[in-house]
Amino acid sequence: MGKIPSRIFLDTSVINFIVEHAELIFDGYYHDDNLNVRVRMDIFALYQIFEIARRNPIEIVVSKTNFEEILRTNDREKRSNLLSYCTEIWHYFKSSTKQEFEISEKDLKLAEGFLKEKDFLKITDQNDRRLLLESLYFKCDHFCTRDWRTILKHRELVTQIPIKIITPWEWWEKIEGVIDAPNKEFEVIA
Repeated sequence: MGKIPSRIFLDTSVINFIVEHAELIFDGYYHDDNLNVRVRMDIFALYQIFEIARRNPIEIVVSKTNFEEILRTNDREKRSNLLSYCTEIWHYFKSSTKQEFEISEKDLKLAEGFLKEKDFLKITDQNDRRLLLESLYFKCDHFCTRDWRTILKHRELVTQIPIKIITPWEWWEKIEGVIDAPNKEFEVIA
């Protein structure tokens, strides 16, 4: 039997996805045929994960860089919703771990220098690298993203860093076989 990923860092793409599909995720409605299969799978996965998180110790982590990316959202209402959700995650994580929010630039530069040897610079987007560094700083087991253009596209090139890069669906697959999941099934109907 495997181990449940217990500390997951959320990429800003996942925070956006959760806020955009909150009603579907938190109400468990993932059979919307107007959505593509990948979106429905991730909605289903996040619904299951949040149901399980009510009864199991799963720490969800965000960072200062998530907030900085969210602040660049043009739509004021969406930005407000994103900030609210991200703040809620941060406060929950901080209250349960007493973890500090700030990571010094010096510590980030030292970590990046160390990771240069480990193919880390193959992730070319500076914010993506920073988010990955922050996830390592917070000792996360996994980095959850929906960013298929950069992070997921290149994740097999970054195999030497001590964190697994996964999608929400892959996160769910890691949990599903380990614990007693809610009694719902997902069937891909294409």
